[in-house]
Amino acid sequence: MLLETPRLYFREINLSDAQAMFEMDSNPNIQKYVGNHPIKTIEQIQEVISNFQNQYKEFGIARWAVIDKSSKQFLGWAGWKFINFELNGHSNHYDLGYRFLEKEWNKGYASECVKALIEFGKTNFDCDKLFAYTDSQNQVSNHILQKNGFDLIETFIDENGDICNWFKLQK
Repeated sequence: MLLETPRLYFREINLSDAQAMFEMDSNPNIQKYVGNHPIKTIEQIQEVISNFQNQYKEFGIARWAVIDKSSKQFLGWAGWKFINFELNGHSNHYDLGYRFLEKEWNKGYASECVKALIEFGKTNFDCDKLFAYTDSQNQVSNHILQKNGFDLIETFIDENGDICNWFKLQK
């Protein structure tokens, strides 16, 4: 366990999460604001998991599985990603992200995760700013980030041509 909240705990994502992650990432409703097409095969999600595991090794941080403490069920993922390439004119920064199974929406998990991840980032990262970005049309995520102290500082066009909101949290 890497982090916990009253209802949740976080751990590294592994191959045992493949089926739940496939359910999540093959759902067009979940992909709506992500800029990805729904995945079609379990092999695609195994590659995603491999990428997360490589990030753990290379940067010591990546998205984590979010697990319900009482049921021990995978709800989605949340965490920090170290961005070492240029994104919206920024590189070498931490980006907060999360994604949940559709059946887990509207239960407060995203807000609970964001609060815990902000505290983790403030404590563990040697930087003065933390970042996140969302599709400008994703009203729920935009609200969650602002409610938890992120400031909307600009919009930009991502690699898919979508208008995104760029958020910053000063540590």
